[in-house]
Amino acid sequence: LGGKTHDSLRAYASQLQMGWRKLITKLDRSELQFEPQDYYDAVKDAMADGYDAVKIDPCFAGLSKEDFSQAYMKRGDNLKGAYPEALRKIAVERIAAAREAGGDELDIIIEIHSTLDANTAVILGKSLEPYRIMYYEEPTMPSNPEVFKHIKQKCDIPLATGERSYTRWGFRQFFEDRTLSIAQPDLCNTGGITEVKKICDMANVYDIGIQLINITIQDAEPPTEEVSNAFKEVETAKQGKETALNNANKYRNEQIPKAEANSDAILQNAEAAKQERINEANGQVARFNSMYQEYIKYPEVTKKRMFYEAMEDVLPDVKVVIESSDGKTNTVLPLDSFVSGDAASDAGEMNDGADNGEADNGRTERQENAVQSEE
Repeated sequence: LGGKTHDSLRAYASQLQMGWRKLITKLDRSELQFEPQDYYDAVKDAMADGYDAVKIDPCFAGLSKEDFSQAYMKRGDNLKGAYPEALRKIAVERIAAAREAGGDELDIIIEIHSTLDANTAVILGKSLEPYRIMYYEEPTMPSNPEVFKHIKQKCDIPLATGERSYTRWGFRQFFEDRTLSIAQPDLCNTGGITEVKKICDMANVYDIGIQLINITIQDAEPPTEEVSNAFKEVETAKQGKETALNNANKYRNEQIPKAEANSDAILQNAEAAKQERINEANGQVARFNSMYQEYIKYPEVTKKRMFYEAMEDVLPDVKVVIESSDGKTNTVLPLDSFVSGDAASDAGEMNDGADNGEADNGRTERQENAVQSEE
């Protein structure tokens, strides 16, 4: 709410039609007052307690004494449309007695509890103008703001209402019409502290005063040790929560870049591996296509070459013994010399003429001879 802005606030003695301290102490209860002298005494009693403002409902009590509950049930019954002169007269006399008791320095608030209507509120208001009324509270129900506009136009007393208005929208037209001098939001009825704060801000825009209703000030004892410890534990838990959240955010901020870097590296490695496999596959395809073209031209030579290359892969670093077709000569060659030499011999034979039957028979016999290998 912004913190405290005042060290003290002005207060008034309220509902003096029910008496004040001396009478209430004497009777051990409050009691509805009827005679003007009773109002005089109540104001003197309140001023002795230090109050310089009082609030009085001069219409609550009728002409003759009756119990409060009876008066409450029928209050306002005869105060609609045309104001009975006897009731108007006694109401004015009660306020006159209060003014006499308080003198010029006393502020008097007239409280009507919304029991009048537009007509009777104007009649009473004009009758009370000579007594310098501080403000005229709830002269009628606030349901129709146009009625307040009528009362304001007819009598020269500041108007106040609000404890029967709800939320800021219930006050809006009063503010825009500037029919109120004092807005009186009820903390309990109008929407709580937050809503009342908004109403007060709106009133400030229109230079309308505020009097809060339904505030109870109670004596408070310091909290017990158990309560204090409980609040401390709550604060400690809040701080622990904040610390945990900060640590979690810090860890997240540290790990996310690392994870993103690792993810990028994995993607790059995967892309490189993919490209490597593609290149390898393309190379194998190219080699196959090249070999296939050779095979189409020279199938026998190509098959033999493929056989020698396979032997080279399967039996690396071994000696190969070749038995010639005449059975007289044994030739031992390393595999690489054997492959390259034999391939050259085959190529030469092909160049000399592939139709040479003796050469083909010799190659066929050599292919069918046993190939023995030893380390």
